[in-house]
Amino acid sequence: MNYFTTVVLILVVSILADNILRTKVLHRWKTLALAFFLGLVVVIPWDSFAIMRGHWVIGQTVGITFGVLPLEEIIAVFDMLLIPVIAWEYWNKQR
Repeated sequence: MNYFTTVVLILVVSILADNILRTKVLHRWKTLALAFFLGLVVVIPWDSFAIMRGHWVIGQTVGITFGVLPLEEIIAVFDMLLIPVIAWEYWNKQR
């Protein structure tokens, strides 16, 4: 499985988890906007810097890039931001 397939699969599973757990995170745009804004301010610059400095190299990609970041890395950032928000909302719902 390549990187693109992996991050898209994680995104699909996250969306399914949101529906199955009934957390409705994807329906609350303010919650998502805050999480994604923080990610864009912190993670995207950090990833860009690390790639430009050669700290890591992402292998085969689909060829779509935003600056130095391939599309796969942008999706991965959204994955790693969405999953904790869903988990947090589910945990709070259970309390």
